[in-house]
Amino acid sequence: MPFALMTVGLGMTVGNFVGGWMADRGALRAIFTLFGALAVSLLVLIAAAGWTPGLLGGLFLVGASASALSPAIQTRLMDVAGDSQTMAAALNHSALNIGNSIGAALGGAVLAAGLGYLSPTWLGLVLCVPGALCALAGWGVTRHAAAARLTSATAAPAELRGAADASDGLPAGVPQSPAR
Repeated sequence: MPFALMTVGLGMTVGNFVGGWMADRGALRAIFTLFGALAVSLLVLIAAAGWTPGLLGGLFLVGASASALSPAIQTRLMDVAGDSQTMAAALNHSALNIGNSIGAALGGAVLAAGLGYLSPTWLGLVLCVPGALCALAGWGVTRHAAAARLTSATAAPAELRGAADASDGLPAGVPQSPAR
């Protein structure tokens, strides 16, 4: 058990560095890539858990990929939070802690139900789906908002150019002659 815990801890340390490096090059791409890596890591753990070196390798990969998601999610959140970065960071850390406690409770529940020692791993694999869907929804929302901002930014000058000035009937922005 101490070797398993040490292996997960080493994986988490490496994952934190890798996740930060990936997030610097594109937070959203890193999030989707790392959700895929986490799913593959969980499958490796399921397949190799019966063999001690495979178990330790799978634990390292799960620790690394799960831990790499945190800096990527945090970076993405800071990118879209605008002036509310402090509040967003606090909510993100709260959500991570809630996720840790719910994950532990669900993992304990499937073990208590007698579904076997690999059942929490299967559960983690299933829970990758809603996590990736939340990331996809976040991408969709920010993409829609960016498109709306772009549309309003390009429409406003056109409206101003075509609007008539109420005082003299000239289009807005056309200077008035001093004779008027």
